[in-house]
Amino acid sequence: MSFGVVAFATVCVAWMTATLFEQFGCRPRLVRRLSSVAVIPRWLFFAPEPERFDYFLVYRDHAQQQVYSPFKVALAPSARRPWAVLWNPRKHELKLAGDIVRRLVQLARDMPERDLAATLPYLMLLEFVTTLPHEATARAVQFAILRRRGVDADDDFSVVMTSAMHRLADQ
Repeated sequence: MSFGVVAFATVCVAWMTATLFEQFGCRPRLVRRLSSVAVIPRWLFFAPEPERFDYFLVYRDHAQQQVYSPFKVALAPSARRPWAVLWNPRKHELKLAGDIVRRLVQLARDMPERDLAATLPYLMLLEFVTTLPHEATARAVQFAILRRRGVDADDDFSVVMTSAMHRLADQ
């Protein structure tokens, strides 16, 4: 065997060993140093903290003199259909909208409510809600994010956040 083959095999075995240390949380100083510069990979096959709630985006219209429509569902999780593996045309749209809702929920926990309306997730959801069908007399729209412990859960919804009223463009 040549020196190059032995050196290459030694580096590969050392790298694999360091990767195993990283995966199982046993991190000697050298592994920590290599991890900080992204030489040692860290794979997470499952979410470190799985989602425990389903989020729902709802909206309502506001007409004149404090007249509000009932809340309508704009986005809600649904049970997976068996054919979704082969045919699921709304997959990417729903995934994107769900990611935006979850990001806004994170921001709502971490920042003051008055600053929330200037964030990109808030503005994206507002744009989405304004493009949905509205009543003919509607002058403004408000959206809210609700959560529940799962699609099939029997427990009540809890309100995560509610937007301010936003004026609709003249129709």
